[in-house]
Amino acid sequence: MERFLFHAEAYALTGRFTLPFEDVIPVQAMATLPLTGGFGTARVDDFDYRSLVGFRRATASVSGGQSKADRDGRGPYVSRSTIEIAGLSVMGMVTADKIFASVSTSISFSGGEASIYVQAGFDNLRIAGEAVPATPNAAYFNRFPQWSQLTEETAKNTANYRNDVRGFSLVKPSEITIPNFGKIYLAELFVTPSSRRLSMIRIELGCPEEGGIEIGGSGANGVGWP
Repeated sequence: MERFLFHAEAYALTGRFTLPFEDVIPVQAMATLPLTGGFGTARVDDFDYRSLVGFRRATASVSGGQSKADRDGRGPYVSRSTIEIAGLSVMGMVTADKIFASVSTSISFSGGEASIYVQAGFDNLRIAGEAVPATPNAAYFNRFPQWSQLTEETAKNTANYRNDVRGFSLVKPSEITIPNFGKIYLAELFVTPSSRRLSMIRIELGCPEEGGIEIGGSGANGVGWP
């Protein structure tokens, strides 16, 4: 493979309110990897949006390059994206001491399918004051790091599938509804033939506040050129 096109991104939080006002929360602590690889970080401390959404600290990092582990200089192309959020609060209804997500990739110098792995975790996640025993089952998906392996495995079961994108959740229950607040989706994983992307918390707000918030995004892929 003469050239590898790197891609990785990580971000802490973004969102939009449509009621009681219309406003967008700019993406917080976002790091993106250039096509040529490299390293990047972003950090935001003590973020507070109108006393509605906030966190104490968020750190994003991305990295990518060709591994030098092989003496012949033909090591695999590797990348990683990581996001860590501490002290999250969404209107006091969704809180967590820590949220963590990471996606790493490896593809051989000679090409072929990328192997993509995910790691994720919640520390003291609470919804409406109640502890949520959400332990993401990343180990299951890491048993099938390649697209062909995962599709063969999931063909035995039901999975959301559309236009070469498969959608899963790393936890159960994956959807929680809180009256007069909204719907909360946890640890969503989206897989394509060359990528995996994690969204740790997605909230569809209901009345009296309306809009949407996404928290803890991490993604990466493996693509050679040509």
